[in-house]
Amino acid sequence: MTHKRCLAALIGCLLATSAHADWRDWLRQATETLQDNPQVAQNLNQTQVVAGLREALAKGSKNAILQLGQTDGFFKNASTKIALPEPLDSVAPKLRKIGLNKPLDELSLRINRAAESAVPEAADIFSSAIENLSIEDAMNILNGPDDAATQYFQSRTQASLTQRFRPLITQATDQAGVSAAYKQVSAQAGPFLAMLSPDAQDLDGYITEQALAGLFDTLAAEEKKIRSDPAARTSELLKQVFGKK
Repeated sequence: MTHKRCLAALIGCLLATSAHADWRDWLRQATETLQDNPQVAQNLNQTQVVAGLREALAKGSKNAILQLGQTDGFFKNASTKIALPEPLDSVAPKLRKIGLNKPLDELSLRINRAAESAVPEAADIFSSAIENLSIEDAMNILNGPDDAATQYFQSRTQASLTQRFRPLITQATDQAGVSAAYKQVSAQAGPFLAMLSPDAQDLDGYITEQALAGLFDTLAAEEKKIRSDPAARTSELLKQVFGKK
């Protein structure tokens, strides 16, 4: 923010509190404030940066949640679709050759549907992380790499999201019969999986982990758009903050 704009902001504040004072007094008081407090301009700029980063985080997280937390948000998204768990995924091509296309496809669909159902629960956890954004956090994000905001989110929310997602994934997999479908495929796979201990697979843990990975990957892509594409800066604040970088 320029010296003139800082001065204008201060004058605006003084106007609000001194409606009956002479304009010369407003100008004099504003000038004295700047002279006596050299950090005012910097503080105002930091406030702007924090507000801009909060808006960017809100925009990116909302877009990521809306994109993934809907039908086919994972299943028909090549970049986030959750693969069959190992060791099943490794032998899936062989299993398809012996006629297991339908049960494999059904299992894949149910796994991804479970992830889609859990993603909207990230909204309030992300919101809390945004509210707690400090000036130091904001400056680190602004001056950091293209995924600095995503890293901030991940460091602040990973544990809470895992705790929130896990029971929802368990509920979704129970309702969709994921475990039963997995056991059915494993039984039909026979010798292909005999040496790989498929029964040891923690399906709910796997889906939870992959759902969060997809969410953070999508958030990183949204963040990169805001940083690199002026068209993605859909407000004056975003244009001001990221246009200066």
